[in-house]
Amino acid sequence: AGTAGYEDGGEAGPEELLRAAETAPAGARGVLFLPFLAGERAPLWRSDLRGAFLGLSAEHGRADLARAVAESLGLGLRLTSDGLKKLGYETRLVRLSGAPARNMFLSRLKADILGLPVEIPEIPDCELVGNAAACALALKDEKSLAEAAVRLVRVALRFEPDAGRSALYERLFAVFSDAVAAILPLSQRLSAPPE
Repeated sequence: AGTAGYEDGGEAGPEELLRAAETAPAGARGVLFLPFLAGERAPLWRSDLRGAFLGLSAEHGRADLARAVAESLGLGLRLTSDGLKKLGYETRLVRLSGAPARNMFLSRLKADILGLPVEIPEIPDCELVGNAAACALALKDEKSLAEAAVRLVRVALRFEPDAGRSALYERLFAVFSDAVAAILPLSQRLSAPPE
């Protein structure tokens, strides 16, 4: 199961792994991935934080692990969103940009995990649209960046969260949060220099 389709021993690329992730059920059959391979920025701000797979058994295959990694992207966003909410900034809508906006599976997954609508702009390269908005303001075609953005940003797709999957991810997020809390001191101990 773990190497099916990879008899030549070659490594799978990101698109192939995402296709495999789509074939695994929501919740990755009990596998959870902590995506901290290079530390973590907001909201944890810990360069010593490290990643881990939890819940692995001999029954899990490549698709389950790929699904757990994909789900960790949304769970990490949820961690940040909840952190902002604690500071009084509630997220009501998410707009994706760049490469993540080009993957429909990840976009749907993020809507389900966040329990929020996720929108994809017609032009997913937000830097280009931001530059155009700044130019419109400089040329006095618009009175503010906000007005320019309203005129220039058009939504191409919108994903609403699925209630059933969102409930599953709500439970998974509770485990993810506990796992993050548990791994913080362990990561610190692992990264400490030897005595």
